[in-house]
Amino acid sequence: MPVTPYERDALTQLSALHTRYATGLSTALQRKNAWAQEKTEVSEKIIAQINELIRFHEDTIARKTTTARDQAATAAGMVRWLSLGGLGAAVLLAYAHARSLSRPLRTLAQALHRLGRGEFSADLNLRAPREVSELARTFNWMVTALAELDRMKTDFIAHVSHELRTPMTGIREGTALLLEQIPGPITPGQRQILGVVQNHCERLWHHIASMLDLSKMEAGMMEYVRAPSDLSLLITRGIEAVQLLAQKKQLQLEVHSETALPQLSIDAARLQQVIDNLLSNAVKFTPAGGVITVTTSMHTTSQAQWVDVRVSDTGIGIPPEESTRIFERFYQSPTHPEAGQMGTGLGLAIAKHIVEAHGGTIQVETRQDKGTTFLFTLPVTTADTGSVI
Repeated sequence: MPVTPYERDALTQLSALHTRYATGLSTALQRKNAWAQEKTEVSEKIIAQINELIRFHEDTIARKTTTARDQAATAAGMVRWLSLGGLGAAVLLAYAHARSLSRPLRTLAQALHRLGRGEFSADLNLRAPREVSELARTFNWMVTALAELDRMKTDFIAHVSHELRTPMTGIREGTALLLEQIPGPITPGQRQILGVVQNHCERLWHHIASMLDLSKMEAGMMEYVRAPSDLSLLITRGIEAVQLLAQKKQLQLEVHSETALPQLSIDAARLQQVIDNLLSNAVKFTPAGGVITVTTSMHTTSQAQWVDVRVSDTGIGIPPEESTRIFERFYQSPTHPEAGQMGTGLGLAIAKHIVEAHGGTIQVETRQDKGTTFLFTLPVTTADTGSVI
């Protein structure tokens, strides 16, 4: 251990005192009396110097001990903070890693739910770990393949429907001629059988026409001939068309108009198709003794005036998870008690196309076991008579 200047001075003094003491001893015999007094003085100084040196070392040790204790406390604090910082960093890294996995996986799960609902437009572009990104690319490939299969199915149905229409025309016309007894008299039994054939022919003809119409609409090839028309008259005709079925089920049909409706520039035949479909569904899915109400009103926005038509029933309603799918083509409720009596599932899809082609919107408001309300809105326009859209 290096000697400090203070220690060097103390040792020098001790050495001088020791030399003095030794010299004194050598001359003790010569200066016996004088030396006795000086010996005591020198001894006291040596002891005092040694004590001072010991005290100095004790102070030095105490200072170093205190310094070491402070440094140890500082080091412990630094270790504690570093440990906390490391733990926090580890938690943040773990959270970031988990989030980098959970977010894309949640997005992928949502896309799978949409795919399950028949939506084939999903295109996932995820920033995620390699395995999840590979899963997303596989999902995109699957969606593309399913969309192509769905398109092929639609094209096939449209082609088959077109091919069926020609022979169906001959069957319908032939059945009508037989019922009118043009070829000759028929028996009551034959008339009954021909009536069954005619009913099924008309039903199949309607399904074929619906599939062809929807194919044209989705291809953008459907033409709508607009002319000023009375929407109230179309509603009256729709009510008359379902009157007998409603009476058979003891349903009450009501029509309410909050204001007189203006003439609308619409394709009356196509809008009649929308109204007939909504009323037919209401009659089909409303239990005996229920009420079906058609309400018309108007509202104004900053862009235009609008006519609102509501078709409400007191039927069984639509489950929330199905209300977003009812306007999809071919969709039929798998849980509906009338599922066995439903048609092709094209009516609402066609109605949506027709309303939107007229610049309007159609939506559903429903509560399960509380009834359903279909609302479609049409803009009040002044297109030329006979215009084609």
